[in-house]
Amino acid sequence: MERGKGSVAVTVAGRLRQARNYLRFGFLILTLAACQPTRATEIPPATSMFPTATPLAETQRATLVIGLDMGSGGAGFSATLYAQEVTLGESFHTFLSAGMHGASTLPTSAPVILFVRAPGTYVFFARLTNAPDEYHYGATICEAGGNPCVLRALKVEAGKMYHITIDDSAALLPELGKPVTTPWKVIP
Repeated sequence: MERGKGSVAVTVAGRLRQARNYLRFGFLILTLAACQPTRATEIPPATSMFPTATPLAETQRATLVIGLDMGSGGAGFSATLYAQEVTLGESFHTFLSAGMHGASTLPTSAPVILFVRAPGTYVFFARLTNAPDEYHYGATICEAGGNPCVLRALKVEAGKMYHITIDDSAALLPELGKPVTTPWKVIP
């Protein structure tokens, strides 16, 4: 089959139409991209990107590296890790997915980072999300002499980093959003 001059004109017209469509599509993409918030507008400068109750400026926060050690057991449940200020009851929390801990071969979670308001004194605990009242853990200190274990409290200062392991399934936990009335002790 021979190609005539008419088919060349059709090909050129088709290519022009295709180029116009590409330009329209490119313009649409650029317009949508311009409407999307940038990193600077999503998060105010010098605030936390981690889940906390309130965004905190760098000069007003301490960094916590928190691990959940479930002992010889484990769970397929996700967990919420908490840091609660003892006098005001203000709490900060982060989520620990079920894939980050579990089964008897890997009961200890990889640590997660949480920012809290500083200065302050905090206690630490975790609740498994599928059964928070039945499965919970606290960061405790147990003294010699048969005394019961109490929640470990930590004084934090702005700009510093602290490491905490939550590992006691028998811990008494505080009520969220209220000053801590369960026994606790500051550990230097």
